[in-house]
Amino acid sequence: PPVDVQLLTTVAENTTVAGRASFLRRAVGNLLRNACRHARSHVRVGVYVEARVGRAGIRIAVEDDGFGVAQALRANLFHPTVHGDHGGSGLGLASAAWVVAQLGGEIGYRDGEELGGGCFEIWLPASEPRWRQRRPRVADKALAGHSLVLVDDDPSILRVFTQLLGQMGARVLPLIPAGAYDDIWLDAVARVRPDAILLDLDLGAQDGLQIWEWLHQEAPELAERVVFVSGAIGQSLDHVMDRTGRPVIGKPLDLAQVVRAVEKVTLEER
Repeated sequence: PPVDVQLLTTVAENTTVAGRASFLRRAVGNLLRNACRHARSHVRVGVYVEARVGRAGIRIAVEDDGFGVAQALRANLFHPTVHGDHGGSGLGLASAAWVVAQLGGEIGYRDGEELGGGCFEIWLPASEPRWRQRRPRVADKALAGHSLVLVDDDPSILRVFTQLLGQMGARVLPLIPAGAYDDIWLDAVARVRPDAILLDLDLGAQDGLQIWEWLHQEAPELAERVVFVSGAIGQSLDHVMDRTGRPVIGKPLDLAQVVRAVEKVTLEER
């Protein structure tokens, strides 16, 4: 059936966000196609100015009048294996989440307030004036002499950051969790003698906290070298730090933040 799409905006025409326009089109297009597929008859796209944590930005809300997303599916909503009862592979949402992360933004879901269905939201930081865009570079070879283990379920992230961290002088072992973590997995990590283990909290079917707990039992000296990585949007991660005592850094990974985390963990070991 035909779907009526309404656009609302409070954003000035000359407002821009950082990043590639093709990425933004891809993310919004995926959310819009998803909304039209699940809507009964109406979709509303809102574009608003919104600051978060002291940063100017743009919020894009795509709301439909469908049935929303079941509570049981929301925790893993942006994984490619998750889809609702009305078709779709879930790849569009996973792709949108990846794109938004590359743009330095946030993506999330909430119940719609106006149309009564689901509402997906993207927040992106506004572009800074050109005179403010120059940032201090992370020193070349800032990680020289350090050994790192990088644990993530996304091969593209592993590939890119293995290369970037390697260019900074680090020796990097990339690992994709393959189900059960066992002595073979542990031996591979231990042989590297890592200064830090960058462990993604959300590993699809697995949980980074579970891996940390296993390390804490089997090899506590390795558990003390974990730095958690999280792309969680709008969620407090204090419970992770309280439970483990380990630091948490956000996605997309900022190289300067990684360097600081590695230095902190290294100092703790001395």
